[in-house]
Amino acid sequence: MNHSYGSRLALTSVVILLGASLTACVHPKTHYRVIDLGTLSCPNGNCAVGTVNDVCEVAGYEETNGEDWALVWQPTMSGAWVKTVLPPPTLQYAAGSWANKSILSATNFRAFSINNFGEVIGYGKGPRNEAVLWRTRAVPDPAGFGSGQPAVVGAYLGGLPNNGAVSEGFGINTAAQTVGNSKDMIAILASQWSRTSGMSTLGSSLLPTNGVAPSHAVAIDDRGDIAGDATVNLGAAGSTTHAFYWDPTPSSPATTATMLDLGTLPGGQGNSKATAVINPGSFGPVVVGVSTVTGGTHAFSWRPSTGMVDLKDLPGGGEGGGADAVGTAGVFGYGTVAAGKHAVGWPLIDLDQAPKTTAIDLNSLITPPGSMGTVVLEEATGVNGIGIVAVLGTVNTTAQHAFLLVPAADDLPGFFGPSLFSGACGRPAQQ
Repeated sequence: MNHSYGSRLALTSVVILLGASLTACVHPKTHYRVIDLGTLSCPNGNCAVGTVNDVCEVAGYEETNGEDWALVWQPTMSGAWVKTVLPPPTLQYAAGSWANKSILSATNFRAFSINNFGEVIGYGKGPRNEAVLWRTRAVPDPAGFGSGQPAVVGAYLGGLPNNGAVSEGFGINTAAQTVGNSKDMIAILASQWSRTSGMSTLGSSLLPTNGVAPSHAVAIDDRGDIAGDATVNLGAAGSTTHAFYWDPTPSSPATTATMLDLGTLPGGQGNSKATAVINPGSFGPVVVGVSTVTGGTHAFSWRPSTGMVDLKDLPGGGEGGGADAVGTAGVFGYGTVAAGKHAVGWPLIDLDQAPKTTAIDLNSLITPPGSMGTVVLEEATGVNGIGIVAVLGTVNTTAQHAFLLVPAADDLPGFFGPSLFSGACGRPAQQ
């Protein structure tokens, strides 16, 4: 699988340039083929499907026998995905290298994001939280675990100086730079980590007075753009949480990169949180997330040129929507219908010239094989460079499953044929 990664990158680049209007465009005429990755153990809803990378590997976690287990789903040439439980970390980050870890720091583990090299970020919890980075393939290895370690290995990343190792990890990019939060001597702060620089804060929080306040970084793209949420001061009204965008390369060389307060949508209680960011260079940064509105929450998208835009809920919904992912394929997340929560997509590039705030129920764009049972897509959690979407849903109303949605354009003959999916994901052309 690893030896062909370079060709897959080249293929992905071609798709982004030539196929954004075909394979990777969410609109009412696009349909998806459903791939069932299998069941998830989710007592009390304690499970998650995370991001999907360009070779169709997916991160997530589930609860089994009262413990959380970090997971990765990986495709095989046999046409099936294998779900692997990621092992407890045996290494510890220390001053740019990896040392053996002799003391168990955590007993439960969650995974949220995976990069194109199969490196996964998450955290362990109990007796204390600490960010964890896993390698799931021996090479390539941007995190530098080295050939002396097992192919699948995990490492604790530590925390900010002077506070031991209290931290959490949520986002990772291709260079194995991660983001999350860590606690210094006073408060929990948004943080970033790299093997060369270790753990550092993103600067002061959005709260301008009264010291520092909680902040969390949850997403990072390959350019180094970061998104998350931080506390803002409302004066006599107290404080609240706002989404932020962090630009690693501010326009002025003399300007230090700082959090940009993205505000909130009108109405509601004035809260917002960012969940994903993309900056391909052609149209600048796009940040998505969730914000309160009158009566509930809506997904939002933000660009410097537009500010925060309300993506709205599904028609007749209960004002309970949010966005989890953004890519050239569009914005993805969840909305509500009378029956409950449904996975949703919003156009980022819209050939039909429909309003970009039109929420599209992804359940209306699928025709699962009859053998799969009754499928309900509940939340779209990730999208990769060729428009394949990771989704959490149910089969036959009760069993939680992880799914991948493959754009139906992949089934067309010629260049945009099944070879696109099988070439990128190591899978036969048809199921």
